[in-house]
Amino acid sequence: MLIVLEAPIDSLLQDYLPLVFLSSPLAGVSPYLQNQFPQFVREDHERFITFMKAYYEWMESENNVLSDSKRLKSYQDIDFTKEPYTEQFYKEFLIHFPRTLETDVGTLLKNVRDFYRAKGTEKSFELFFRAAYGLNPEFYYPRVDILKVSDGKWIQQQSLRVFSSVGDALALRTKRIRGVDSNSTAYVEKVFSVNEGGYFGFELALNRSSITGNFLPQETLISDDGSIQVVVSAVPFVITIKSAGGNYSVGETFNINVVGNGAKLEVQSVSSSGGITSLKIVNYGIGYKSYFPLQNYLLSDKGAVIDIEYDALISYPGFYLNEDGQISTLKYLQDGEYYQAFSYVIYVDESYSTYESAVKKLLHPAGLKLYGGFRTQKLVDAKVHVATGSSNANSTLIDDGVAVSASVKSIAVAVTLKTTEVSNPLGANSNSLNANKFNYKPVAKYDANQEILAIPNYFGEYGNLAQQKSLTTISSIDELGIRLFDLVTSPTAKTNIMPDAVIITSTST
Repeated sequence: MLIVLEAPIDSLLQDYLPLVFLSSPLAGVSPYLQNQFPQFVREDHERFITFMKAYYEWMESENNVLSDSKRLKSYQDIDFTKEPYTEQFYKEFLIHFPRTLETDVGTLLKNVRDFYRAKGTEKSFELFFRAAYGLNPEFYYPRVDILKVSDGKWIQQQSLRVFSSVGDALALRTKRIRGVDSNSTAYVEKVFSVNEGGYFGFELALNRSSITGNFLPQETLISDDGSIQVVVSAVPFVITIKSAGGNYSVGETFNINVVGNGAKLEVQSVSSSGGITSLKIVNYGIGYKSYFPLQNYLLSDKGAVIDIEYDALISYPGFYLNEDGQISTLKYLQDGEYYQAFSYVIYVDESYSTYESAVKKLLHPAGLKLYGGFRTQKLVDAKVHVATGSSNANSTLIDDGVAVSASVKSIAVAVTLKTTEVSNPLGANSNSLNANKFNYKPVAKYDANQEILAIPNYFGEYGNLAQQKSLTTISSIDELGIRLFDLVTSPTAKTNIMPDAVIITSTST
């Protein structure tokens, strides 16, 4: 197809090329403005065109209308936006956040979507407190300490002691086992090795709720897939006291090593004459046979005689997993306020009134009740350093900005620091030096032989040199760079007066 142009190509480029450039978002208008006017205007009104060009150049300059309008898309990115638009971002997405943040606003805005998606969870609370206050919140739910009837978790482990026959018995964990003779079944939760006097086997801790039937001694147990087989070892089950004997005491133990090994009995109670009235099994052993019951067994030369019957299943004494459901513990009755199912507490190093409004508007889950707790998270350096030189006796000591007179200081020293008048001299005292012996540096250069031969005293391993140094009397508070307030209120506080030193051993050591 043939296109016929009725105007010269130069004229077309002159008239329409600026429109092509204007399609670019960052292209300016002023360089092409002159060609947009009719020819008679360009020829007769040159100053007007110059004025219009200057006006558009001003409009295109930084922070003016045309410049900003061509960059609106880029201003949607927080990394490239301008300060006025940052404020709009803040009002749009961080409206309830404090105006002063501990983190970069741009970084927070980039992650604010994840924050709102996790709204109401502990993670969202952590992000808010770290961004707003630079703190790590801790959470407490009073419902965990509410006393509930019959809420105790009773644990009573039941297990079987076995000998390995086929396969690896340790691989029975989480598998179901079945007794070949009894057809009893159970799931194995844990497997332990057992070694009693040359009898090596395993103990299978069973899931109580999964036990069906009664396992039998000496029967073979097989896993569901048939790859593992074990044989049940009999264990002591019923103990009958046929003769109580005499002169026994509670806590005495006796080993039963007859056709098996490791079973141990303990005297639980005795009569007034020392006769055994009850025994308990403290170790079940392994390798016993149910068809060899122990009868008329003389427990010791004190005359006690017992019978023992065997079984397969071990039932250990039960215990409560925690304090749930138990009275006289740190549990509380539900009060509908603090101790209820729908309350929670935030512990931070900040006043509750500071963040209450923001948390309730931003994060607080509907239907719950918020409480605030104060828990400091700041590390305080409690060390007190002693000045090496002495100052003028008339100089004043500054206590939190308040000058204290020299006469008052002298009284405080006499009462608080003088070794002859108090039992807690400045520095490490007799109660703390040995307990903290790994925290202190050596107090002086010394001869290793002399220190080793030193007679131990109430300062423990440090010997006489440490005693002499720690009991040094301080004659004037002017020698100390410490606060009078601390000395008066905490007279037993230790002060770091030990200088840095090196240990030099004798040449003969």
